[in-house]
Amino acid sequence: MNSKLGKRLNYLKTFYQDEEYVYDMACDHGKLGLSLLSSTKIKQLFLIDQSKEVMDKLVELYADIPRVTFHLTKAQKTPNILSPNLIYIAGIGGSETRSILEALSDENLNRVVISPHKNIWELRKWIYHSKYNLADEGLVFENNHFYQVLELSQKKSTPFNQEESYYGSKIWNLGELSKSYYYHLKKSLASHRSNDSVKLLDYLSIKVHSIVN
Repeated sequence: MNSKLGKRLNYLKTFYQDEEYVYDMACDHGKLGLSLLSSTKIKQLFLIDQSKEVMDKLVELYADIPRVTFHLTKAQKTPNILSPNLIYIAGIGGSETRSILEALSDENLNRVVISPHKNIWELRKWIYHSKYNLADEGLVFENNHFYQVLELSQKKSTPFNQEESYYGSKIWNLGELSKSYYYHLKKSLASHRSNDSVKLLDYLSIKVHSIVN
C-alpha cells in the first residue's frame, strides 16, 4: 500500500470524498484503490479485474487486509454495488470504458471517475447523450502523454453545456498545461482529418486559442 504513485494516480486520488465504498475497476496493480485505504471512512475497497494473473498477485499480497474484497471478473459484471460509492475506471481505452459505464446499474450509482488512455473525444460525446452527466474534469501530463480525467454523476444538471461537454472547458484554463495540450492536439489532429477532428479543431481555434495565447 505504500507504493509510490505517479502523477495521474495521485490526481485521481483527489476525487475521493469520504465515500464508504470504493470500486477500482480494471484495477491492474490496484495501487489507486489501495492508496485510499489510509482513509478510515472506507468500509470496503473492491478490486476488480478479469485477469487471473493480476488477481492472484493481488490476493497474494493483500488478502490479509480485511477491508479489501477481490473480484476476478469483467468490470461489466461487478455484483451488488453498495452505496455511498466512488467508482474508478482508469487506464483502459474509451470503448471499454463506455462498455463498463453502459453495464453499470442505475441503482445505488453515485460518482464515477474515469481516465481512459485513448478515444477520449468519442467517449465525451457519448457521455453527453447517456444517463451520465459531466460533473467535473481535469488534465494530467505524465510520461509524455496527456490524460483527461472526467467525473460523472447521474444528477440532472451539469455545469457544462453541450459544446463544453464534447470538447472541454476547465481543461483549457490550466495555464501552461492547457497551452501544451492545445498545441499537441493541433499537431496530431491535423494529420488525422475526420468530421469529428475538424469540429474539434474549429472549437480549439475559436474558443480555446484566445485562452491559451
